[in-house]
Amino acid sequence: MQRYILVKEKLSPRHLSLLYREEVGDSLLEEWRKARESVRFSLLRPISAVLTVYGLRINLPYGLILANFSEFEVEPEALVVGDYTDEDFIRYILYDVPRLLDGSRRPVIVPELDERFSRNVIEGIVYSADILLRIGVAYRVPCIAVCSLHALNNIRYTEALLKLRHEGKVYIQRLSDNAFFEVRDYD
Repeated sequence: MQRYILVKEKLSPRHLSLLYREEVGDSLLEEWRKARESVRFSLLRPISAVLTVYGLRINLPYGLILANFSEFEVEPEALVVGDYTDEDFIRYILYDVPRLLDGSRRPVIVPELDERFSRNVIEGIVYSADILLRIGVAYRVPCIAVCSLHALNNIRYTEALLKLRHEGKVYIQRLSDNAFFEVRDYD
């Protein structure tokens, strides 16, 4: 998988500012520098979201939130990333998701993050999680990625929520403060 996909289209300053220099290419380098400087001083009001799982409501910060369960609801209504894989998935989250957020900022949900790659799986997961973290910070929205526990070791994230079973009970663990919440499992 190609590590970077160079920009060829016109992007908003915020979108351009979240890209790495290697993702931009030489033709947009000066515009990229100006965008990074201008966006740094134009902070957006954070979009907060509430994740509801088994009746438990958890306030989510902006940034990348990892969850090892997929049975949840998010308010406000989120942008759900479709079933793209490999380069199509990277291209979609790197270019299309920020364009959609330029029009309407809202939480982003990426189901099955660790099932998106057929080759270079670890590299793909790490790179896509890095893109989602940058999107969450630049647009100040929560980006929720559903992935397995194995993926957690390789990813930088803002928050992680884990579903755990112990002695017949179900718990949600919030890693940032190591809080455990007992919930009722309706499965």
